[in-house]
Amino acid sequence: MAEKDVKLEETIAENADVVANADVVANEEGKKKKKRNKYAFLEKHPILYVLVHMVWSFVCIEIIFIAVLGSLFKGIGLNEYLAAVVGGIVYLACHAKRYKPGYKGNFKGGNTALGFRLAAFMGIYWVYLLIQVFAWGEYINPTFTSVSMALMAGVCEEVVFRLVPVSCLMRQWNDEKKVPVVLAISAGSFGLIHASNIASGAGLAITIGQVVCTGLMGILFCAVYLRSGNILPSILMHAITDFICFLDKSQVSQTGIMTASSITFVNVIDFAVTVCLAVIGIYLIRPAKRAEIIAVWDKKFSKNE
Repeated sequence: MAEKDVKLEETIAENADVVANADVVANEEGKKKKKRNKYAFLEKHPILYVLVHMVWSFVCIEIIFIAVLGSLFKGIGLNEYLAAVVGGIVYLACHAKRYKPGYKGNFKGGNTALGFRLAAFMGIYWVYLLIQVFAWGEYINPTFTSVSMALMAGVCEEVVFRLVPVSCLMRQWNDEKKVPVVLAISAGSFGLIHASNIASGAGLAITIGQVVCTGLMGILFCAVYLRSGNILPSILMHAITDFICFLDKSQVSQTGIMTASSITFVNVIDFAVTVCLAVIGIYLIRPAKRAEIIAVWDKKFSKNE
C-alpha cells in the first residue's frame, strides 16, 4: 500500500507540474496577446489612428492643461502658455511610456548629432528673419509672453504635429515608399492648424499665406525628425524661429497672431525662403536616404515587444 501511495503522490505531483506549466504558458500567451492588442487599431487603421491621436494630444496639451494649470500659473505671476509647455512635456513622457518596452523613447535610439547638424539648415531662415526685423520691420524687445509663446509652439506643436504622427506611422509602415506620405501628413496638418488664426482676427489673405508657409517649413522640421529619430532638434528649431518672429511687431503679435492686413513684399520673400526650406527638407528624405530612415526607426521601435 505504501508503494502505491508513493506512486499516486508522484502522479499527482507530475499532473500538478503539468497544470502549472500550462498556466505559465497561458499567462505568457495572454501577455503577448495583450501587447499585440495595444497596437491593434494602429495596425488596422494607421491614418485614422494618427489623426485621432493628434486631436487628443492637442486637446490634452492646449486645452486641458491650460484649463487645469492656467489660473494656477497666473496666480504665481506666470502665464497660461507655460501651462501648455508643462502639458507638452508631460505628454512627451506619457508617449514614451505608452509604447514601451519596444520604444526606445523620444530622445534615444536615433542619431541626435545628425539631427542637430541637419537643423543647422534652419539658420538660413533665422538670418533672413533677423534681416527682416531690423531692415523692414518694427523691432520690439522680447517679453515674457513672447518667450512663453515661443516655448509653447516649440514643445506643443512639435509633439502634436511631429512626434505623434511620425513615430506612430514609422512604427507601422516599414516601407521606404511611405516616408513621403508620413512627411505630407505631418507638414500638411501643421500648416492647416494655422488656419484657426482667422478666428483670432487675422486677415484671410495673410492667414492663407501663413498656412502655406508653415506647411512648407514643417517639411524641414519633419525631415530632420525622420532622419534623426530625435524630437529635440525640431523642438529647438521651432521655438527659436517663433522667438525671432515675435521680435517684429509689424508682422506678428506677442500672442502669435499675424498683424499685417494684406500680403506685402516681405510676405512674398518669406514665401520664397520657406520654399527653399521645403526643398531642403525634401532633399533630406530623398530616395537614397530612405533606407537609412527606415533603419533609424527600426532601431527606435522593436516589433517584438
